[in-house]
Amino acid sequence: MHRQYQEQQTHAERHHREMSERHHRELMQILQQRVEQPPPVQPQLQPNQGAQPQVPRGNPVFRE
Repeated sequence: MHRQYQEQQTHAERHHREMSERHHRELMQILQQRVEQPPPVQPQLQPNQGAQPQVPRGNPVFRE
């Protein structure tokens, strides 16, 4: 009786692992598409500029 419960549990774990692996594979494909098609902005300047938009630099765009 306990062995049957273990078999059901391992089947559920295997199913969950397959679903998560498929989800991970889809995420990796989306990331690959993003890497293959970079935005027109220069990729070197983007992380430094867009990382902290909440820092007040006297930018007239954020001022109201």
